[in-house]
Amino acid sequence: MFQAKYSMLIQYLFISFFCVLNLFAGASEKEILALTKKDLKARQSFLSSPAVYQRLQRIYHLMSQKNKIGLVLKLVDQLEDVVKNRPFELARLYVLKARIYFSKDDLKKAELFYYKALETKYLSYEDHLAVLLDMASVHLFQNHYQKADRWIQKWFALAEHPVPDAYMLKAAILVEKGQKKEALKLVMQVINETSHPKENWLAFATSLLL
Repeated sequence: MFQAKYSMLIQYLFISFFCVLNLFAGASEKEILALTKKDLKARQSFLSSPAVYQRLQRIYHLMSQKNKIGLVLKLVDQLEDVVKNRPFELARLYVLKARIYFSKDDLKKAELFYYKALETKYLSYEDHLAVLLDMASVHLFQNHYQKADRWIQKWFALAEHPVPDAYMLKAAILVEKGQKKEALKLVMQVINETSHPKENWLAFATSLLL
């Protein structure tokens, strides 16, 4: 029985050590964009510990309140120190941190933490796709249109069920690249295939016709 417990402890320590090594291995943008759907779906899923989950719930609650961003970031920083050697939890925390900075229009820091999340290689398929879409938006708002296009193109290459808002983001990028006709085609495609188009989609289409 002692040997079995000892073996389990060694296995746990090995897995933890491997996770930390993988966390600091890093990845280039080229490597991230080269990941396939098979690569992402092969990733193991992990659950947050109860203690981390409770702290995250408090953070989410505070995020819904006004003038609490400073406190939220302080709590996120504290939690980051707690999970720094648990990359599957750290990856999600980086995404949360990126979205907080995105909401503050601090696009450089948002980009930084989205990228850190991707570098861990521990985001699930769904979370990875969500970050790709966010990265496309971050680059669009920074007027980095070629980069925005690369990230949105990768999203479409990986997504099994493209959503209308992704087409709208792609159209916005095309407009900034001077491709209004292609953008209008995408917008009209979404409007025609949706039973209840959003008002801002219709306004977008109208602006492209002017």
